[in-house]
Amino acid sequence: LKKYNIERPFVLSVGRLEEKKNTARIVEAFSLARQSLISYRLSLIIVGPPGHGYEKVKKEIEASKFKSDILELGYVEAEDLPYIMSATEVFVYPSLYEGFGLPILEALACGVPVVAGKGSCLEEVGGDACIYVDPTDVDEIARAIQSARQNFNSDIAFGQVSKFSWEKCAI
Repeated sequence: LKKYNIERPFVLSVGRLEEKKNTARIVEAFSLARQSLISYRLSLIIVGPPGHGYEKVKKEIEASKFKSDILELGYVEAEDLPYIMSATEVFVYPSLYEGFGLPILEALACGVPVVAGKGSCLEEVGGDACIYVDPTDVDEIARAIQSARQNFNSDIAFGQVSKFSWEKCAI
């Protein structure tokens, strides 16, 4: 955390900063959640390089009342990511389009709550271990960020992660 100047508590988003990853709405939802938790200094950490539609993400960050609490890390060394994930309050992944959703399993394996988009493969990957939201509903994403810690069950999360492996993938 020191290497990247991250202070706890924080919400984490990992993935290319682009439209299909829903990054602009993640920023907007964080701002709404933070407004409701005004006495709780929560930050948003965004990991990933800019992608298609990054201008909208940047505009949303600049418009946020809490822009000083939003940190864009860009690329993070692969060996550092589990440490960052393990320290987060909530992993937010309401992707609009996803091929598989490996970051959800990575976050669950780190023992952290996940807010993910419904209506895609993410529900199959996360099973009963995640909170699913309409990825186009910023209010719903914000409410899920606020409640994720209270509704998290690590036993269910680790059970879901155990259903997947590289060995099973290769068969």
